[in-house]
Amino acid sequence: TGCPGCGSWGKPTFENLIRQHGTDIVPVAVHIKYGDKMITPVSEAIASNRTGQFYTPQLWVNNTNDMVLNSGRIDGMESINQLNAAIAAAKAGSTKVSVGVSSVISNDSLKLRYKTKYNVDLSGQEIYVGLYVMENALSYNQSGSAANPTVHNHVIRTSNAGGFGKAIGASFLAKEAEMEETFSFELNENWNKENLHVAIIIWEKVGNTYQVVNANSSM
Repeated sequence: TGCPGCGSWGKPTFENLIRQHGTDIVPVAVHIKYGDKMITPVSEAIASNRTGQFYTPQLWVNNTNDMVLNSGRIDGMESINQLNAAIAAAKAGSTKVSVGVSSVISNDSLKLRYKTKYNVDLSGQEIYVGLYVMENALSYNQSGSAANPTVHNHVIRTSNAGGFGKAIGASFLAKEAEMEETFSFELNENWNKENLHVAIIIWEKVGNTYQVVNANSSM
């Protein structure tokens, strides 16, 4: 919220891409820096997982920062073109892991069920399943935006285990192997139940970084 470029270009572009691509993408807003009130240990872990330069705003498609810089400044139009091209390429490609998730709120818990199927043999790799509670329609002032306060969507509230979830045992990672599990989150009284949804991200640890394999959402 303290980044003028995020308010004037990054956040509106993020929202426009969501409207344009709909359920073909799983949007995640990673809040960092400037004392942002939506920062969590999970968002900071994901932000620290980036490679290359750590400026803001950045818009990533899977494991690539698709911002185009000219003379050290963001080229908005070329960045949008590159983002759309990266999304199209990801949609056209195959995935190592197929994943689905559903969720329901019952009393003070958010309960979810997810299922994975491994399309290639990943038994020799470090694979993690991250489950994330996301909240929409949070209202906070946004530097650089014409409207204050501003509505923020797809904000990470918590996860099943740190920034990247829990490791999956090798016995579940063989080709054609399937895994189905349930998980429950205790709801925080400050969260609006009506605006919650769940995202699941499959990560592969490569060296010291975690790379997105696939994702899905309960929206």
